[in-house]
Amino acid sequence: MGQKQIVKLYRPHEGQRKFHESSARFRICANGRRFGKTMAGTNDMLRFVIDHPGTRAWWVAPVMDQAARVFEEVSTRMFPIIARRSVTDKRIALKNGSEMEFKSAHEPDHLRGVGLDYLVVDEAADVSEDAYYSCLRPALTDRRGKAVLISTPKGRNWFYRMYLAGQDPLQAEYESWQFPTWMNPYIDPAEKASAAEVPAHVYKQEFEADFLEDEDTVFRNVRDKICPPGRVGATNRRTVPGER
Repeated sequence: MGQKQIVKLYRPHEGQRKFHESSARFRICANGRRFGKTMAGTNDMLRFVIDHPGTRAWWVAPVMDQAARVFEEVSTRMFPIIARRSVTDKRIALKNGSEMEFKSAHEPDHLRGVGLDYLVVDEAADVSEDAYYSCLRPALTDRRGKAVLISTPKGRNWFYRMYLAGQDPLQAEYESWQFPTWMNPYIDPAEKASAAEVPAHVYKQEFEADFLEDEDTVFRNVRDKICPPGRVGATNRRTVPGER
């Protein structure tokens, strides 16, 4: 028999541990920047695919650059138990038969047609509601797959509604948390005083993980929201299911 391969996962801090200990099917983590959400999500996914041979997991981010960074990190950490790896497709097959793929939600229709046992949506507040409800959520149905949604808040959009479901004791399949940046013990305490210099609404959203009213939301990806010349007042807004 060959030598048993061992992959060592990380040691979570208090906030990350609460997230890992939950058995809810849908876990929603609203967190401040640098809380350690990506590290928590990555390790949770790795634990799942290792403990459940033959399963399929996806990591979905708003854009491919974000997903590709996690793909490279996982490729390095999982090297001893990787059977095949495709850099082009951002796909990793493990020796136990499990597979992980790393996707962008930029074109939601590319997310259709696959059944999933496990899903992570990274920076979920920046992923469209249509991408989640029309493409990703249905992929969990036949296998009763689990989902992890991690993000810094961005107004009171669909991610906020998922967070509220996780706070509702009647929603047994959901659990959610709100973790500020400062729950990460590896952040220099002096940074908290320094960060207080930023505008109050920025501080509340980006560091305290508060869900602000839409008019107070901190705008990210501003370049993507600027209309081209001659298109002032134009919009490419699409109606999402259930919206009126």
